[in-house]
Order: sequence, then structure tokens, then C-alpha cells
Amino acid sequence: MSIIGETTPYCYHQPPARFGSPNGVFPMTNGDYLVTEINGDGVDEMSLGGVVFWSTHPPGFAYPSDSNEIRPGVLLSVHYTNPGAVETSTPQGQLLGRYAPTGSLALDRPSIAMPVPFQTGTS
Repeated sequence: MSIIGETTPYCYHQPPARFGSPNGVFPMTNGDYLVTEINGDGVDEMSLGGVVFWSTHPPGFAYPSDSNEIRPGVLLSVHYTNPGAVETSTPQGQLLGRYAPTGSLALDRPSIAMPVPFQTGTS
């Protein structure tokens, strides 16, 4: 077992040495891992050896939670706030889609979202 990053109480964005309160690590299709950091609202692609390939910020998020990869080049993140939001974006931080209902349909601190396969048309 290996540990990447410090084990001290200092939480800020400086991967791979330190992480800003990491709250999710998901495998990517290329074998790397997507790490989500609360402090600094960062999402990082990393190898298990600690190599950081890129870091981004989900557009408009102050508290991203458990970002994961839908497919190469498309990230899925949730905004852990009330009202919350779910969005897709690129590793470069470009917003692709956003779901943020209001009123009685508002999301209350969503913590994770996963892609759901669907079919178009009728059978």
C-alpha cells in the first residue's frame, strides 16, 4: 500500500504533495485516477505513481464532490450545496451541460452522480 500526499492536517491544493480535502478518487478509462478536492475546488488526473497530468476547476463550483469520467474528455461533477447542481465539463474547464433545478425540484447537497445509459427512440 502506498500513500500519496502528506498525512499532516494541512489541506490545500498542491498535488501530489498535498491535497485540499480530497473527497473522491475514481478510475479513468486510461488507467489513471480522477481526484476531487474540496478546498480549492479542484479535479486532478493522476497516476498511481503520483504524476499529475492536469488540474481543473468545475465551472462555477465552490464545493465539487466525487467527480468522475463519463468518457474520455468528459467529466461529471456535482456541486455539494443547496441548491446543488450536476454538470459535465472538459478537463480544460469548459462547461458542456448543467442540471440545476430550482424550487421544489432543487437538489439539496448532492454528493455523487453517475452516468445513466439510455436509449433514444421507441421500441
